[in-house]
Amino acid sequence: MTYRGSIAHATMLGQCGIISKSDSEKIIDGLKGILTDIENGSLEMDMTAEDIHMFIEAELTKRLGDVGKDFILPVRETIRWLLIYVFI
Repeated sequence: MTYRGSIAHATMLGQCGIISKSDSEKIIDGLKGILTDIENGSLEMDMTAEDIHMFIEAELTKRLGDVGKDFILPVRETIRWLLIYVFI
């Protein structure tokens, strides 16, 4: 999932009423902040994180509290459902 894809996903969640538009905007701002911090070197990948998706989810939650928990990156969900489908 690309940066733009994650923002599109957060936008869709807000537009569809799955999360509030306010929370959607906070998540988008959080994603942009994470990207900025990675690009300028003030944030480094936590090498203990399972993968980049878990790292971003954890960083969003750290920055936004419960709002960050509402955003599960779509790639992780797709993989999870694919694994469930394949192994059941």
